[in-house]
Amino acid sequence: MATVSTSSPDGTVVAPMLIVAGPMIQGPLPFRMPVFVSVSNEAAARGEVKTLKTRGVDFIKVQDAIPYDLYLAVAGEARRDHIPFVGHIPPVVLPEKASALGAPRRFQTRGRTSPDLLATFRRNHTWQCPTLVVLPMLWKDREVQYTPEDLTWAGRLTAMNSKMVLLMQNAGVGLLAGTDLPPGAASGTIHDELAALVKAGLSPMQALRTATCNPAKFLNAEFCESFERCCGGTSGAAIGPHLHRGSLHDQFGACAMPSRTPSKV
Repeated sequence: MATVSTSSPDGTVVAPMLIVAGPMIQGPLPFRMPVFVSVSNEAAARGEVKTLKTRGVDFIKVQDAIPYDLYLAVAGEARRDHIPFVGHIPPVVLPEKASALGAPRRFQTRGRTSPDLLATFRRNHTWQCPTLVVLPMLWKDREVQYTPEDLTWAGRLTAMNSKMVLLMQNAGVGLLAGTDLPPGAASGTIHDELAALVKAGLSPMQALRTATCNPAKFLNAEFCESFERCCGGTSGAAIGPHLHRGSLHDQFGACAMPSRTPSKV
């Protein structure tokens, strides 16, 4: 992916724009997976940041099972190497601390919010990717037997996450659409995520922006204006009836695409 990403400027590849994170940096693990890089000490954490930057990734992503000292080592090296730092906030790290550790980035807070925290996110340009659909999709897994109490708590957590999303939107915190699910998932698609954002209280246009204009702003891209010209004057009432899976791409996909050849694939 990184190889393709770096071959676009000279015109050798014609493809959509890809922003590549590479494998996620994780704490010590008893197993190996292609999507994770396990580090066990601060020197290894800093070295992995340098390695990933050399390989051409666009930002460094961390998972949430990483010790506090290794998290700080990754964040500090990312800042020194001038590469964006994103990912999940581990339980051992306060969101305020994570927000203060580097340049604009994307984090997932999972239940931790307050007016002061939201003000910190906005001041530090810390973006949020709620992934509202991922937990309900896990609970629908028929191979796992959940008790009624499990499902009661699941419903409470879903409601809390939805409430947090609306609070962040109203506080001016940048929101990005995402699912945390594989591309081939039958349910829990990006269209389902947009519908979940509307159910949480965002207007249809605000939800669409989380998958169009907002990512462009987050990535400092230049094609946000095409979406605004095409859809910016459309009322939420006109969009609302069409905010379901299958119709979004037909109605708005062309608006969100760049009108020029991208500088990176």
